[in-house]
Order: sequence, then structure tokens, then C-alpha cells
Amino acid sequence: MRAEFIGAGGNPHGTLGWVARTSLEANSKQVSATIQKDGLAVLQYRRSIAGPIEEARAELAGADVLQLERKDNSYSMSAARFGEPFTSVQAGEIDLDDEIL
Repeated sequence: MRAEFIGAGGNPHGTLGWVARTSLEANSKQVSATIQKDGLAVLQYRRSIAGPIEEARAELAGADVLQLERKDNSYSMSAARFGEPFTSVQAGEIDLDDEIL
């Protein structure tokens, strides 16, 4: 996905990206790969229902290309500025079941 925020102002922690979750419940297990309006690229995940949100941040600012990949129970986020190499972070042992939203 290639994306950008439009317009100035607003919440500097506004986000856009990909989300995989087990249900539409607010406290469901989930993994998200996001670009925040302040320039951070973050992989966030909840391993259990109502559990804490954990995160891994990419060492990159200003990303506008974002990928989320699933292999079994491991997830990786790759982020880049368009035309530049990707930076990746991973999280494992996250069981979101076979079917996700």
C-alpha cells in the first residue's frame, strides 16, 4: 500500500494502514501495521483477548509504503519511502486463528 496524509494539522498520532483481527470487538486479538501522521511506522499487536497492546517500531521516518505479511503465527511489517529499500520488523507467536477480518 502506498499512502499519504492530506492536509495540515489534526492529531499527530493519526494512523493509516493494515489491520488483521479475530473479531470486530474492541478488545479482540489483532495485528496492525500503521504509518502515523508524525512519521513513525509501527507494528502493534494484541496476543490475547483484552491483553496489552505490544509494538515494534521501524527505524524509519516518513514512510509512505507499507506491507503486512503473515506466515503461520508470525507477522512482519515492511515500510519504506517510495523508491527506497524496505525496513522490516517482526512479531511471532500471535495466534489469530485461520480466518481473520
